[in-house]
Amino acid sequence: MVILHHGGGCLGSQTPQYAVSLNSAGYFTLEPCLFANSQTRSGSYSGYLGQVFSSLRYLAQFPGVDKTRIAVIGGSHGGNLALIAAFTWAYKNHGDLTLPHFSAHAPFYPTCFRFEQMRNGKQFSDLPLTALDSFTDASIRIYAGGRDDYEDRDPMSCDSMIKSLASKAQERISIKMFDEATHGWDHGSTYSFFTSAACKGRGCQNTNESRPDITQQGIADLIEFLAQAMPAN
Repeated sequence: MVILHHGGGCLGSQTPQYAVSLNSAGYFTLEPCLFANSQTRSGSYSGYLGQVFSSLRYLAQFPGVDKTRIAVIGGSHGGNLALIAAFTWAYKNHGDLTLPHFSAHAPFYPTCFRFEQMRNGKQFSDLPLTALDSFTDASIRIYAGGRDDYEDRDPMSCDSMIKSLASKAQERISIKMFDEATHGWDHGSTYSFFTSAACKGRGCQNTNESRPDITQQGIADLIEFLAQAMPAN
């Protein structure tokens, strides 16, 4: 299991709590440090895909790991990357074609509106507009909050994004919606900040409200999803 941190960086990230639970459920986990903090983060999403797929390669060669059962999860920035890694474009251009692609993807509170905007011709970071045209055959489970300010508190935002995709991709994507959750519900603290990406790119104040109860519900659902998406041989 590759676990990707949020946009605040790997220092003080949300990933360890997932690693602990996944380890208890019998999964190997790897938490790559893509960047230390928000000041060292690059604006390029494709620039981090090499690290994401290098993590897949590392685990695939690790003793005891089944290379056909490696998943990727992440929150916010890491959630976007976890979803982007399911694009056929990402696997062909940044993955190791001698190895299987990720078997399952679990993006937590990704910015769904941005991917729908891509389908409507608006550039997102440095991703080609055609990147969303095709997905691998892996299962995808999106974890979203009904009060996410990035999505302008639109609980149908991720559903709308999915409906904009090709039918084959739609069949492989499911959503776990937490109606009362904000962005970053698993960060362990409550705080607010202005960001131009919030309110579907119009810019507004975003609040991350700590919800340990929802965090645990999400982890429990994640483990169930992985068992279904990557059944043991």
